[in-house]
Amino acid sequence: MERAPALSKLAFVGFGEAAMAFAGSWPMRPAQISAYDLKTGPEMAARYRAHGVEGCDRLDLALAGCQAVWCLVTAHQARAAAEAAAVAALPKGTVWLDGNSCA
Repeated sequence: MERAPALSKLAFVGFGEAAMAFAGSWPMRPAQISAYDLKTGPEMAARYRAHGVEGCDRLDLALAGCQAVWCLVTAHQARAAAEAAAVAALPKGTVWLDGNSCA
């Protein structure tokens, strides 16, 4: 069986607890990890730095060149996040992993 190539870039949409857990424990860490979150400011910047993630202030910048996206937003924002990513030119062939939380 042929092995799939390793990811060179992974993006997160939403960078809360779940994203931080995944970013810190990815078994085959991609060369580049980017993230976009609606929350901004010094706390988010520190969160990105602590996890070795490039924080982006625009969704299209976070998605550029990625092969996979972890969407880890709340359930009521999941559809809006997917639609925004489609509009922001999600790269063709990108795997969209929706791991939104729901009660």
